[in-house]
Parts: sequence; C-alpha cells; structure tokens
Amino acid sequence: MTNNEFYNTCNAAFAAFQKYAPNEKTRGIGYYKNKYGNWCKKSTGNLAFNAAKIETYGDSATIYVDEEVAPYMPYTTEKWISPKWKGHKNPNEGWFDRSSFVVAEALADNLRKSGYTALIRRIR
Repeated sequence: MTNNEFYNTCNAAFAAFQKYAPNEKTRGIGYYKNKYGNWCKKSTGNLAFNAAKIETYGDSATIYVDEEVAPYMPYTTEKWISPKWKGHKNPNEGWFDRSSFVVAEALADNLRKSGYTALIRRIR
C-alpha cells in the first residue's frame, strides 16, 4: 500500500467518524423533534467538526476527540438520566463505542475499493 492510499483510507475513516459523531441529524440551526416528541435545540457540530481529530504517524493513524475543544464529550456518550428531562435517557449513549464499527467499516470499504481484499477480515 502506498502512502497516498494509506492516507486516503484513513481520511475516509475519519470522515465516517465525523459524520457519526454523535448524531448528524441533530446538527444545524433551529430545532428538531426527538424520539419522545419533545422539541430540542440543534447542536453546533463542534464535537464533529472542531474536536474530532486525526493524526498520522508514518504507517499508523489515530482518530480521537480533543477534550480541550469539547470538554463535554464524555457526557455525550455516557449513561445518564437527568431529572430535567423527566427520566429520559441520554439519546447518544454509547455513540463513541459504536463509532468504532463505523470506522472499521469505512476502512474495510476503502481497502476493498483499492484492491486490498487480502487485508480485510469480515467485520460483521
């Protein structure tokens, strides 16, 4: 695999992570209706577009969330029940753990398209 193919594969996985973090349907200006029928203010996308980072080091890459940019990140993925929301659960609970599958699928798809099928094991 060339360096260019490696970086393209990593960037495809990072783009998938950004799209998934934590819920692209809630981003933008205005309000959206949640699964409980309540109107909620949309998010800014700060976590996905400013705090999500990718760093490459030769033949390895790291995708992570910079908690200095989004210090609230742990609260977006952890279990909580807020009295403010009348006992409703965190709608994003576990998104960060689930994102590993999104990243793995993006890596596998990109490798498959590049003809590196010998490097891919079945994800599911």
